[in-house]
Amino acid sequence: MEQRKISLRHERITPQAARTILLHERYERQRPLDLGVVQEYALAMLNGEFRQGTVISFCVYQGTRYLVNGQHTLEAICRSGVTLELGLEEIQIESLEERAYWFSKYDRLKLRSLKQIYDANGIHEAVNMNKSQADCLGACLPLLASGFSSVPRSRGSMRMYTSNPRLRMDFIRAWADEASRFYTAITGAPGTLSMNIRRAPVLAVALVTYRFTGTDADDFWMNVCQDDGLHQGDQRKALHIFLRTTKLSEYQPHAYSRYVAAAWCRHWKGQRGKNIQPQVEHQPILIEGTPHDGKEIWRYISPRGEVVHKPGKYDAETWQIGLFGVEAAADERST
Repeated sequence: MEQRKISLRHERITPQAARTILLHERYERQRPLDLGVVQEYALAMLNGEFRQGTVISFCVYQGTRYLVNGQHTLEAICRSGVTLELGLEEIQIESLEERAYWFSKYDRLKLRSLKQIYDANGIHEAVNMNKSQADCLGACLPLLASGFSSVPRSRGSMRMYTSNPRLRMDFIRAWADEASRFYTAITGAPGTLSMNIRRAPVLAVALVTYRFTGTDADDFWMNVCQDDGLHQGDQRKALHIFLRTTKLSEYQPHAYSRYVAAAWCRHWKGQRGKNIQPQVEHQPILIEGTPHDGKEIWRYISPRGEVVHKPGKYDAETWQIGLFGVEAAADERST
């Protein structure tokens, strides 16, 4: 293909201007909007973290523009109500068929991984952990942000939070003390258990127990780890066996956490049993001695993506209002 004339200018795009572009200039064969991406971008805009000067792209044919890159950015501007300065790239094309060629050129670059971003910021050094420990701790964010619930992509998506490197690192810092105490307690854990006990569905429950019960958590997790002379029927022994003999990949994370929480709760109440009876996965999790009462969902982030020490009770409507405001939340529910 011959070289095409491409121009670039910068322009402040208001929510009204963004909506006009989406209504009247969108390339008709655009992929469907990904609501998770839109929410992720909108949260970044609300928190002043979205990069000014981000480029959106149009093909221009006989004076008419067709948006081929940037629909998620523009939709996020509409939903956040934030005005941004964007780069507007305009590509002069020779036919309408050429639009598909240019559409295929965008969003194919390899993004930096969370581990690469952690390394660049030295987060493991900041919290006095090795890289593996910091990675395992960061992996707990989705469970604690959602309150151990399964969140459908179609509503209340966690992607806007879990894909945010700044929030991940804030989370690691906020839970570093509890994680360090847990890692000390499980020192010397054998084989498969050593690997599974550090995984997010287990570690997330452990973090909560350490935050709210202190030495009770130490006793529980050290005994789960070592199984030193525990009798049959002791739920710490049952959990020890469960962690050594199950594959986490066969469970959804929020469901696996309910096996762990069930063992904790039965031990807390002095109850015995050879096996673990998991809690119902579609109901709020119960973790005795903590705010997780089995009746409400409790989240460790705010709607605007701030890590909180004391969890807040979740319901969908007030969460959307806290994120986007009353009017935007109403628009969000209507989509």
